[in-house]
Amino acid sequence: MKGFEALSWQGLFAPAGTPPEIVEKLSAEVNKALQSPDIRAYFAAQGFIVQGSTPEGFKAFVASEVQKWTPIVKNSGAQVN
Repeated sequence: MKGFEALSWQGLFAPAGTPPEIVEKLSAEVNKALQSPDIRAYFAAQGFIVQGSTPEGFKAFVASEVQKWTPIVKNSGAQVN
């Protein structure tokens, strides 16, 4: 369908209130690991495109996904049991 895009993505979340310096350290270490040829090859073999981000960038991405999918889920009538 023209203009339609649905992605499968993975990310890490920390509990609310996690100190910013901890979030930044985790982000730096994950992004460092994602540059490893072994890690990149592993994910590529699973069909993933490896793309790191910053905490702010990931937060913005998640917010855009919520905004995109909320009306679709509501219109579908899906409910949590």
